[in-house]
Amino acid sequence: MGRFTEKQLTIMTIVVSVVITGLFAALIYKDLGAKSEEDQRIESLKGRIQVCDREIQRMPAREQDVIVYREIVKRDSAILPDESEINEFINVIGDFEKQSRVVVTQIQGLSRRGRSKRKEAIIKIPLKLKLRGSMDQFLKFVNSFENYDRFVRISAFQITAGRGKDEDGNIQHEITLELETYQYNPGGGEVVRVEIPNFEQLKQDIAIQKRIRQEKPAHIEKYLLKPRIGRRDPLVDPREPARQEGADEANQDELWKRQIAILDRLSMDVTLLRDDVRVEEKLRAENNFIRIASVSTAIDQRIAQLDFQISKVLAERSISIPELHEEFIAKVVKPYEEIKEKRKTAPEEILVDRRQVFEMLQKLKEKFAAQDYKEVMNYYEGFMRLSQGRKFAEDAEPLRQEMEKLAAQAQVISKFESEPLEIQGVIIDEKHTSYAIINKKIVSEGDNVDADGKIKIREIRVDAIEFIYENVPIVKPLRGK
Repeated sequence: MGRFTEKQLTIMTIVVSVVITGLFAALIYKDLGAKSEEDQRIESLKGRIQVCDREIQRMPAREQDVIVYREIVKRDSAILPDESEINEFINVIGDFEKQSRVVVTQIQGLSRRGRSKRKEAIIKIPLKLKLRGSMDQFLKFVNSFENYDRFVRISAFQITAGRGKDEDGNIQHEITLELETYQYNPGGGEVVRVEIPNFEQLKQDIAIQKRIRQEKPAHIEKYLLKPRIGRRDPLVDPREPARQEGADEANQDELWKRQIAILDRLSMDVTLLRDDVRVEEKLRAENNFIRIASVSTAIDQRIAQLDFQISKVLAERSISIPELHEEFIAKVVKPYEEIKEKRKTAPEEILVDRRQVFEMLQKLKEKFAAQDYKEVMNYYEGFMRLSQGRKFAEDAEPLRQEMEKLAAQAQVISKFESEPLEIQGVIIDEKHTSYAIINKKIVSEGDNVDADGKIKIREIRVDAIEFIYENVPIVKPLRGK
């Protein structure tokens, strides 16, 4: 082989350099493209992170919404029958049958209820009844469902006029009645239930409870069938004579309206009392003595008012219509007596622990620092009244003594502030005795201000005067200082 000339070597060197440079350029271009793609991916991830951060910030509010709506659903779904009540519904129908004196000949729907697996949150349960009875008996039967504590809807009915009569001479009609009720299935629906940590504790939050109370509870509108004098059966030949209606019926309507108004008002009062007692029981379980004071006072007042009102109704027979009187006993008198008995025999907590005393002491200190001495005494007296008959824990006793001392000081200062003291000025002499002009009288350190000797001057300063009142030092700033 011959040797390359210098020119050939130069050309080869240039070619190799160009190739290597091109390769490096291609690699650099590729790396730049990869870097650009990576930068775009990073920016995309940053955007997603920002979106996730915003979602995280919204989580507490959404969590609160979920808690509120779960509690509302739990509360409002109480008007729907549960599984056990559905199973017992046939017995309920039997009770209504006896009360109204209709004859139920057939029930369709309940026996087929469990054949299909339901996944819905709200399960519709249709029923079809066939019965026989007079128009009045049928209306009483329907009214029983209207006053049932669980939701039942009458979707349709059909009446075939009858000819036969019962033993009381009432025409018996053939009736088909279609009903609907609904059952709430907490595990149903397509939405997956998310577990919220500390759910039971979070739902007791004051803000959440306030939102729940702001939503009007679902309730069943009830209607009590009024007894009518001479009500005509629309399926009986109208040419038959009916009983005359006159002034007696008008008077009875007025009496009915008046008595049912009394019943509704007292029934509502008993319901409110029951709610207050539940709150009181909850506060006692939490040992929340501060709130128990106001709640217990309100309950005592409500009980006193109800005692008087119920006794008056019973003595004056203000509710004399038999149907309403029975309802008055069932919805007002019995529940009221049960509430009173339960509250009377409620177990009292016998131990007041350090945490409870510490929380009250902090409140007293806050009020004392704000110079709200009357509130200090009110808080202390309320706490001690609620603690009466209870034993203080050993480690809570020093705090109780400190609280007692603070309340005593507040009482003395409060009394001192009611004393007629008018400071006209001071004369400061750093080398000798300083003087003050109080109630137009010149006094010095160690002097008594009043004739009884209750108020004594301890020290006179440029900006304040320190008094001794009932062995408690009290500093009174000078005006403008």
